[in-house]
Amino acid sequence: MIINKIKFHNFMAYYGEVEFDLSIDEQRNVTIIYAPNDVGKTCFFNGIMFCLYGPSKGTDLTDLINKNAFQEGKYEAYVSIFAEHQGNELNITRTVKKRGMAVGEVTSQNLDHQLRIWKNGEEPWDDNQETYDYINSIIHKDAAKYFFFDGEKIETYNIASGADYKDAILRILGIKEIEFAIDDFKRLIKEYEKERDVILSKENEGNELVQQKNMVMESVESYETDVTACDQELKDIQARIVKLEEQLKENEAIKQKIEERQKIREQIKQLKLDQNRIEEDKLKLFRENGTLILGSILANDLKPTVADLITEPNSILPSRDFIQQLLEETHCVCGTEMTDLLRGNLQKTIGTLAEKDLEWQRKSERKRAIQGVDIFSNHSERAKVAYDELCKNKVRINRELNELEAREIELRSDVGNYNEAAVQRLAEEIARLEEKNKEVEKKKITYEVNRDIKRSELTELEKKIAKHNVSREKDEAEKKLVYCRSVYNALVEYQDTLIEEKRKEVENNSSHIFLQLTNKRNKYKSLKLSDTYELLLEQSDGSLYRIERGRSLNPSTGQSKIISLSYIAGINKSTNAVAPVIIDNPVGLFSEEHRERVVSYLPNFGKQVIFMVTGADLGAEYRRMIEPYVSRAYYLEDQSDLTWNKTRIARVEELNTV
Repeated sequence: MIINKIKFHNFMAYYGEVEFDLSIDEQRNVTIIYAPNDVGKTCFFNGIMFCLYGPSKGTDLTDLINKNAFQEGKYEAYVSIFAEHQGNELNITRTVKKRGMAVGEVTSQNLDHQLRIWKNGEEPWDDNQETYDYINSIIHKDAAKYFFFDGEKIETYNIASGADYKDAILRILGIKEIEFAIDDFKRLIKEYEKERDVILSKENEGNELVQQKNMVMESVESYETDVTACDQELKDIQARIVKLEEQLKENEAIKQKIEERQKIREQIKQLKLDQNRIEEDKLKLFRENGTLILGSILANDLKPTVADLITEPNSILPSRDFIQQLLEETHCVCGTEMTDLLRGNLQKTIGTLAEKDLEWQRKSERKRAIQGVDIFSNHSERAKVAYDELCKNKVRINRELNELEAREIELRSDVGNYNEAAVQRLAEEIARLEEKNKEVEKKKITYEVNRDIKRSELTELEKKIAKHNVSREKDEAEKKLVYCRSVYNALVEYQDTLIEEKRKEVENNSSHIFLQLTNKRNKYKSLKLSDTYELLLEQSDGSLYRIERGRSLNPSTGQSKIISLSYIAGINKSTNAVAPVIIDNPVGLFSEEHRERVVSYLPNFGKQVIFMVTGADLGAEYRRMIEPYVSRAYYLEDQSDLTWNKTRIARVEELNTV
């Protein structure tokens, strides 16, 4: 199945009609939906699951209708998927709407949901079960988690049980149909056995054998029922443990945030002490060196004037006594004869000398004063530098305080009403369930041993019954039974062979992808699926490591996500079915190196890949990497200024145009 378009109408965060064109081509098979947190990414994912498989157990149907629309009296929401499958055009629509003519307050009890499928414009099925069966024939609900999944929670896939992995291979790879055929022949065998046993019961010895067989068969069926019950109980326990561990992780994350908040509070407290100390040091420094600091500022303003005075040439003015004495001489000090003209000029000079002498003295005094200020500036510079350094430290501390206080407010909001006792109860409940798991596993082994003993007894009795000749009618019934068993055994053998081939194919594909994505190629050699379908890590030395819940040597969270992602991709590579791969935040919580590898691989995940992500998780560098494979990019925004979302498409980037 390839999805061409999805339409939401008042579904969860989506207000009004919101339509996504998801058509692709061979080169561009990726669609990206960008949205901030709590704006519509998960609602997109949930909408697809709702449309195909209906609301999850315990869902309040009123929560599926956009709250703003609900408050406006609009009590209908739907999701429509327009797709191509096996050459057919499909419209799959599931609607939540009022039940009949309900009046008064609308609750979940007044609502219902309905699935309708149009195939090439017509509705070929009237029966709900037929429509559900058709959806399951495209992507079975039990296998949907390998096509539609949350990228932030995929590490749980690598601790699934072998039975879960085997069932996934049966469902996704189409082998389940063979299992259905085997079940049909199993029923036929029982019918033919009854026919034969009725004939045998007509005589004493035969009747005794039939009664013995029936008693042993009842024991076998009882033990098989017990084993099946144990399997279901183990599955329920595992599911419960996974759910509790997810809750515990969330609370552990909150616990870490509380510890971070406490640390930040201490940092804020210390910074405020440092801030007060700096203020005190500034005040003390200014009191002790205020004159120096202000003088330094003044001196800095006067420095250009000082520089001009220093570069200005000095003019030495002669004194009046010197000129008067020179007038009495016959020659000047330079050797020139003192003529009447020269004497007259000297007489004039004596007249102006007093004024020039005073100006020169003032200039000299100013120069000396400013040079003194400059010398003062050198002495005050140290005080000014110390004062400036205190001011810089204050600015730095203020900046740190602002950042820490903003983070503290954010953490305060995240933490909310953290309940440490509840976390302890979660841990205790997980421990109790793990003990319960061990007990059930022991019981299952006991039932299996007893069942196998009874099966052996049953086989021996069947041999006796087969040899016991009563009549031609009994012989004919026995021949039918033998033929039916032969077909049954052939199908079982074929199924086992096919499963083994597919197991190896999934193993090889998963390993190949894992080695592309992991950053620990020197540590890990491959992924393995054991004969019991448990996921194993082959390490560089050839040893096999089983990932078990709570094991201290398990790979890191990032590495676990890579293992799960590789396994999911390996299954997708191994199936003949075509289905879109839809991932909610495929790159969340990965390291930079892993994120780069995951983004590079995403276009290879399937024929059609759709993923939802925040702009922060898929930065510009990664966008450039994947852009050649992207058909369209949608940007969502919340257009509500109230409590509940009104998510709409803000803009669309068409990247598949030439």
